[in-house]
Amino acid sequence: MKEPQIIQYQRVTSTNDVAKMLLRNQCSEETLITAEEQTHGRGRHQRRWFSAKGLGLYMSLIYKPVQMEAYSAFALFPACAVSRAVKNLSGIQLKLKWPNDIMYDGNKVGGILIESVFKQTHPLGLVVGMGLNLYHQNEDLTRLPQKSVSLSSFSKQKIDKNALMTEIVHQMQSYYSRGRLCIDPDRICREWNQLCCHLFKSVTISTHTETYTAIFKGIRRDGGAILDKQGQEIIIYSGECSLSEMSACF
Repeated sequence: MKEPQIIQYQRVTSTNDVAKMLLRNQCSEETLITAEEQTHGRGRHQRRWFSAKGLGLYMSLIYKPVQMEAYSAFALFPACAVSRAVKNLSGIQLKLKWPNDIMYDGNKVGGILIESVFKQTHPLGLVVGMGLNLYHQNEDLTRLPQKSVSLSSFSKQKIDKNALMTEIVHQMQSYYSRGRLCIDPDRICREWNQLCCHLFKSVTISTHTETYTAIFKGIRRDGGAILDKQGQEIIIYSGECSLSEMSACF
């Protein structure tokens, strides 16, 4: 497998910020940006992600798909790649919560932030940001969103950050290489659905305009969530997903 160019920082605003700047300056595909600390780490909708020095894995990868269907597939397989990597190194099975949360036992361990970069209307590529809580102690977790947890709190062995980063990159390469998908999108959908912690459970998804409470039936190959609301199929592409107490994310 191709080894990516790795650019390491001690401190950045966010690895996605650096990656987007590099992409605009025509850096090579699959360049990896990592940092020990982010001063303005963020998730979706600009929500701040506490990224203290040495406590988490903060990384971004740069991609330049030539396949249009690869763009939509990026909404799915990076989270699968993280789940695979953690299981390979620790035996721990992480689950996924739509659209981008990585979960363990109902608690958030990390997340994925995917951002497109354009020159006027021409797409230059994608930046895939990944954040994982690794070594947080109880006092650190108070600065994270409610129901957050660190891998170190339930892993029987300390996970080496560099080894995990390398394994994530290798898993990403099993899905995508040189501008194209390596796996059929329908197979990626099946894998994502198998890892989903709320498949066939009642969820509430809030968009900018409406709120839906329905049964989560899975995801489409373009990343859309399939909901069943009293027999009516609804497709949602963006929103905030929450679970009822009876549908806890395990």
